Amino acid sequence: MKKFDYAGSILYCIAVTTVLVALAIGDPLSVRNLIILACGIAIFVVVVFVELQQKHPTLDLTLFKIRLFAAGSLTGFMNSLSFSCGPFLRSLYLQLILGYSAAKTGILLIPMEIHYLLYQSHQWQISRSVWRPGTELDRFAPKCLRADLVFNA
Repeated sequence: MKKFDYAGSILYCIAVTTVLVALAIGDPLSVRNLIILACGIAIFVVVVFVELQQKHPTLDLTLFKIRLFAAGSLTGFMNSLSFSCGPFLRSLYLQLILGYSAAKTGILLIPMEIHYLLYQSHQWQISRSVWRPGTELDRFAPKCLRADLVFNA
């Protein structure tokens, strides 16, 4: 039976919370926020050392020694980061460039969010069917993906 890594889990939660608080409150370049951010990063460094010492770590950092895993994790992170920036930048464009109010911007972005909700709930079926030729979803998936790209462009 594996023991739960309380130290790593608690430190990880504290580090994530500290970094998010530093990024979310007040002026991002204020001395107070920079100190909070530095503390959060320092706690992340402590998390790495604690996790490397544990017999059954919460976050197994030795997996990153496998080049394929490290490359896949990095590309997945970059993909998520790039797709997450789209809605954020759209809202800034509508408000700062086109001069729309926050309420009008929110109302204009509702259809996109509904689309994300519907698409994400069926994405696993579509991605799974792409690798099985001859199924109904196999013929439907490329059309759905093209529609998704056109809708979000």
